[in-house]
Amino acid sequence: MHIIRSSKRFFASFLSLAIFLLSLHAPIVNAAIVPTSSLIIEQQSQEQRQILLQRVSKAEAQELLLSFGVTPEMAEQRIQAMTTEELAQLNNKFENLPAGQGILGTVIVVFVVLIVLDLLGTTDIFPAIKPIN
Repeated sequence: MHIIRSSKRFFASFLSLAIFLLSLHAPIVNAAIVPTSSLIIEQQSQEQRQILLQRVSKAEAQELLLSFGVTPEMAEQRIQAMTTEELAQLNNKFENLPAGQGILGTVIVVFVVLIVLDLLGTTDIFPAIKPIN
């Protein structure tokens, strides 16, 4: 009987210590109210990113990117890394371009994407453009 009591105390002490040590390792979670405006901005950013990715995924745009030495994967990575302001600015330029201009419109679009990629420091196509740090 004495052995059972001492083993119970040992296991109880061991489990108490284990629970205490596990609680020290648990991450601290902070909850806060998320404003609606930040959710809307994030959703708009994702939509703008998808629109830009669709434009760059066209065959003409990819051929032009490859002619400048930029792979479509590199362009996609840089688009994913763009801020909301950069995405809005680039999509605004695309929307203001005249429609139905054929290859000229695509060339302008790809040219703008390459300038942005040069500004972000991903490519070094245009030596006159210095990357933003």
